[in-house]
Amino acid sequence: MYMGRLQWNFLGEPVPFTGSDLDGREDPIGSLALAFVTNRSGYTRFSQAGGLAWQQEFHFKRILDFVNSGITDMAGNYIQAGYFFHHLLSWIPSPLEIAMRYSIHDPDLSVQNDPLNEYSLAINWFFKGHHNKLTAEVNYFHIQQAFAGLTDETQFRFQWDISF
Repeated sequence: MYMGRLQWNFLGEPVPFTGSDLDGREDPIGSLALAFVTNRSGYTRFSQAGGLAWQQEFHFKRILDFVNSGITDMAGNYIQAGYFFHHLLSWIPSPLEIAMRYSIHDPDLSVQNDPLNEYSLAINWFFKGHHNKLTAEVNYFHIQQAFAGLTDETQFRFQWDISF
């Protein structure tokens, strides 16, 4: 595996790799990054300020199938934002964050009308930063017609994340 990443913190401050603005920064921070990874393996799928956290990524992947002598190009994009609304309404508890995400994944760029769209709404409660948080999430997946046998679906997730 070979990997490279170039990141520019265009507002001067370093940007952590966590998603939520737990510090409630007054001034925004931001980065623009370009990454490249090449890997030969059996895995072919994507993994998945002032109280505001926003991030977006675009992915492109080329799969060289040495067994069946084929090439598959896939692409994906997501945008995610979260906000601690206690900055606007004092009666909302400070550990509560509301987040939304939209993503699109095209598993084969050579096939027309086959994208998978995801719309998500999440509520996070941070007990001790990202080391102890509770998430309730609803996801709606819209699957285009080219995926025979698959239908739209809604998922609910409740997760307690503890790390040490």
